[in-house]
Amino acid sequence: MTPPAVSNAVLAERLSNIEKFMAELRDTLKEIAERLSQVEKREISCQAVSSGRIESAHARLDRVEEKVKDLEKIATDLVMTNRILKWMLGIITAIAVAILIALIRGDLLLVAK
Repeated sequence: MTPPAVSNAVLAERLSNIEKFMAELRDTLKEIAERLSQVEKREISCQAVSSGRIESAHARLDRVEEKVKDLEKIATDLVMTNRILKWMLGIITAIAVAILIALIRGDLLLVAK
C-alpha cells in the first residue's frame, strides 16, 4: 500500500503550525529566563543582607561569650569571699554567744560610766 498523498498546502500549513509553536516556546523560554534572572538578582541581594546579619550576630555572640566568662570568674571570686565571710560570721557569733553566757553567769562585768 502506498501512503496517502499529502499536498504541499497541507505540509505548508503543518510547517506553519510548527513554526508558531516554536515561536511560542521561544517566548516562553525567554520569559522563564527573565524570571529566573530576577529571582537570582533578588537572591543575591538577600544573601548579602543575610550574610551581614549573620556576621553581626556572630560578633554579638562573641561579646556575650566574653561577658559570660567574666561573670564566671566573678562568681568564682564571690564564692571564695562568701566562704571567708561565713567563717568570720561564725567566729563573731561564737564570741558574742560566749560574752552573753559570761554575762549571764556573772563571770564578766560591764562597767558603764
